Amino acid sequence: MPYAAVGRIGQDPIPGGIAITEEQYQHALAGQVEGLHVQIINGELFIGELPEPEPEPEPEPEPHEIVAMFRDSIQLKLDEKARQYGYDSIASAVTYAEEPAVPKFQTEGQAFRAWRSLVWSYGYEQLALVESGQRPAPTIHDFIAELPPLELPAPITAGQE
Repeated sequence: MPYAAVGRIGQDPIPGGIAITEEQYQHALAGQVEGLHVQIINGELFIGELPEPEPEPEPEPEPHEIVAMFRDSIQLKLDEKARQYGYDSIASAVTYAEEPAVPKFQTEGQAFRAWRSLVWSYGYEQLALVESGQRPAPTIHDFIAELPPLELPAPITAGQE
């Protein structure tokens, strides 16, 4: 009498296997030749494609990786805001803080420099609270929404320069 177990068929009893008919044995043998997999599902013989393995769960990021994601997100927010005002990046915007040749750029540069300092101060403070367990980790979206806003002074008109 033929037998089948997960991944195997044979003429002798197989530990954990079930007895099958000669017809099932021939069908299973032909299936294996075609690259199909013998399975026992709810005590019944099944011949088919090998099921896809469950994907491995993504490992939880390490604390330093989480901090790096938040830092990168803060930097991106700073750079995006500077680009909204025509600067290449926050680094570019703050270079105008000490340049008096164009008062509008100097005023904006000073505002961007102050904002950058406030943002990083708040960011590092909050990340330290998360790392120490004094604050649950927010989503990056929520964390970015908490950052201090940029406060630019009123635009300078031609007569004010």
